Amino acid sequence: TKPFVHKNNTTKMDDVNKGIKQTDEALRTQEQIKQADGFLSPGMEAPIFGCFEDCWGCLVSTFLPCCVCTSNRILLDGREASWCDLCCCPNPYITRQSLRAKYGYEMHPIQDCLAFHFCTCCFINQNAREIAARSGSEPQWCYTPGAAL
Repeated sequence: TKPFVHKNNTTKMDDVNKGIKQTDEALRTQEQIKQADGFLSPGMEAPIFGCFEDCWGCLVSTFLPCCVCTSNRILLDGREASWCDLCCCPNPYITRQSLRAKYGYEMHPIQDCLAFHFCTCCFINQNAREIAARSGSEPQWCYTPGAAL
Protein backbone atom coordinates (compact mmCIF):
# COMPACT_ATOMS: atom_id res chain seq x y z
CA THR A 1 0.00 0.00 0.00
CA LYS A 2 1.03 3.54 -0.62
CA PRO A 3 1.76 5.63 2.52
CA PHE A 4 -0.57 8.51 3.15
CA VAL A 5 1.14 11.89 2.72
CA HIS A 6 -0.74 14.81 4.10
CA LYS A 7 -1.00 17.69 1.67
CA ASN A 8 0.41 20.19 4.19
CA ASN A 9 3.53 18.06 4.76
CA THR A 10 4.13 17.87 1.02
CA THR A 11 3.72 21.62 0.74
CA LYS A 12 6.12 22.19 3.63
CA MET A 13 8.73 19.91 2.07
CA ASP A 14 8.31 21.66 -1.26
CA ASP A 15 8.89 24.98 0.52
CA VAL A 16 12.00 23.62 2.24
CA ASN A 17 13.37 22.26 -1.04
CA LYS A 18 12.62 25.57 -2.75
CA GLY A 19 14.44 27.45 0.04
CA ILE A 20 17.46 25.16 -0.25
CA LYS A 21 17.55 25.67 -4.00
CA GLN A 22 17.33 29.48 -3.64
CA THR A 23 20.09 29.47 -0.99
CA ASP A 24 22.31 27.34 -3.24
CA GLU A 25 21.73 29.70 -6.19
CA ALA A 26 22.49 32.74 -4.01
CA LEU A 27 25.74 31.18 -2.78
CA ARG A 28 26.74 30.34 -6.36
CA THR A 29 25.97 33.92 -7.38
CA GLN A 30 28.05 35.29 -4.48
CA GLU A 31 30.93 33.04 -5.49
CA GLN A 32 30.68 34.29 -9.08
CA ILE A 33 30.72 37.88 -7.82
CA LYS A 34 33.83 37.14 -5.74
CA GLN A 35 35.52 35.59 -8.76
CA ALA A 36 34.64 38.57 -10.95
CA ASP A 37 35.86 40.94 -8.25
CA GLY A 38 39.14 39.05 -7.92
CA PHE A 39 39.66 39.22 -11.67
CA LEU A 40 38.62 42.86 -12.17
CA SER A 41 40.49 44.33 -9.21
CA PRO A 42 43.34 42.09 -8.04
CA GLY A 43 45.20 43.28 -4.98
CA MET A 44 42.63 45.86 -3.92
CA GLU A 45 41.27 45.78 -0.35
CA ALA A 46 37.91 47.29 -1.32
CA PRO A 47 35.79 45.05 -3.56
CA ILE A 48 34.70 46.57 -6.88
CA PHE A 49 31.06 45.71 -6.23
CA GLY A 50 31.24 47.02 -2.65
CA CYS A 51 29.73 50.28 -3.87
CA PHE A 52 26.27 48.85 -3.14
CA GLU A 53 27.07 48.75 0.58
CA ASP A 54 27.03 52.57 0.75
CA CYS A 55 23.98 54.05 -1.00
CA TRP A 56 25.20 57.65 -0.77
CA GLY A 57 28.62 56.85 -2.22
CA CYS A 58 26.99 54.77 -4.95
CA LEU A 59 24.66 57.62 -5.94
CA VAL A 60 27.41 60.25 -5.94
CA SER A 61 29.76 57.99 -7.93
CA THR A 62 27.01 57.32 -10.46
CA PHE A 63 25.55 60.80 -10.92
CA LEU A 64 28.51 63.07 -9.99
CA PRO A 65 31.53 61.00 -10.99
CA CYS A 66 33.75 64.04 -11.60
CA CYS A 67 33.36 65.11 -7.96
CA VAL A 68 34.48 61.70 -6.74
CA CYS A 69 37.32 61.50 -9.31
CA THR A 70 38.55 64.92 -8.20
CA SER A 71 38.34 63.94 -4.52
CA ASN A 72 40.27 60.74 -5.23
CA ARG A 73 43.02 62.56 -7.12
CA ILE A 74 43.36 65.36 -4.53
CA LEU A 75 43.56 62.90 -1.63
CA LEU A 76 45.99 60.64 -3.47
CA ASP A 77 48.23 63.61 -4.35
CA GLY A 78 47.92 65.12 -0.86
CA ARG A 79 47.36 68.63 -2.20
CA GLU A 80 44.77 71.37 -2.05
CA ALA A 81 41.91 71.37 -4.52
CA SER A 82 41.08 74.19 -6.90
CA TRP A 83 37.91 74.82 -8.87
CA CYS A 84 39.85 73.89 -12.01
CA ASP A 85 40.22 70.37 -10.59
CA LEU A 86 36.44 70.04 -10.67
CA CYS A 87 36.25 71.44 -14.19
CA CYS A 88 38.94 69.12 -15.55
CA CYS A 89 37.89 65.73 -14.27
CA PRO A 90 40.86 63.43 -13.59
CA ASN A 91 40.99 60.12 -15.43
CA PRO A 92 39.99 57.31 -13.00
CA TYR A 93 42.22 54.76 -14.75
CA ILE A 94 45.30 56.99 -14.31
CA THR A 95 44.28 57.59 -10.69
CA ARG A 96 44.12 53.80 -10.17
CA GLN A 97 47.62 53.38 -11.58
CA SER A 98 48.90 56.12 -9.24
CA LEU A 99 47.08 54.48 -6.33
CA ARG A 100 48.72 51.14 -7.09
CA ALA A 101 52.16 52.77 -7.36
CA LYS A 102 51.76 54.86 -4.17
CA TYR A 103 50.64 51.94 -2.01
CA GLY A 104 52.98 49.36 -3.53
CA TYR A 105 50.26 47.26 -5.14
CA GLU A 106 51.14 45.04 -8.06
CA MET A 107 50.28 46.71 -11.36
CA HIS A 108 47.39 45.18 -13.32
CA PRO A 109 46.75 47.57 -16.24
CA ILE A 110 44.63 45.19 -18.31
CA GLN A 111 42.27 44.27 -15.45
CA ASP A 112 42.06 47.91 -14.39
CA CYS A 113 41.20 48.94 -17.94
CA LEU A 114 38.52 46.22 -18.16
CA ALA A 115 37.06 47.17 -14.77
CA PHE A 116 37.02 50.85 -15.77
CA HIS A 117 35.05 50.07 -18.92
CA PHE A 118 32.87 47.37 -17.35
CA CYS A 119 31.45 49.60 -14.62
CA THR A 120 32.98 53.06 -14.43
CA CYS A 121 30.96 54.25 -11.44
CA CYS A 122 31.91 51.09 -9.45
CA PHE A 123 35.55 51.63 -10.45
CA ILE A 124 35.51 55.27 -9.29
CA ASN A 125 33.75 54.30 -6.07
CA GLN A 126 36.30 51.54 -5.42
CA ASN A 127 39.15 54.02 -5.83
CA ALA A 128 37.55 56.25 -3.17
CA ARG A 129 37.02 53.37 -0.76
CA GLU A 130 40.56 52.08 -1.34
CA ILE A 131 42.11 55.50 -0.65
CA ALA A 132 39.95 55.80 2.49
CA ALA A 133 40.93 52.32 3.70
CA ARG A 134 44.62 53.15 3.30
CA SER A 135 44.25 56.45 5.16
CA GLY A 136 42.03 55.01 7.91
CA SER A 137 39.16 57.38 7.18
CA GLU A 138 35.77 57.43 5.50
CA PRO A 139 35.59 57.93 1.72
CA GLN A 140 35.47 61.56 0.60
CA TRP A 141 32.82 61.73 -2.10
CA CYS A 142 33.08 65.42 -2.91
CA TYR A 143 36.23 67.18 -1.85
CA THR A 144 35.70 70.86 -2.53
CA PRO A 145 38.26 73.66 -2.88
CA GLY A 146 39.15 75.20 0.43
CA ALA A 147 38.39 72.02 2.41
CA ALA A 148 41.16 70.95 4.75
CA LEU A 149 43.03 67.72 4.05
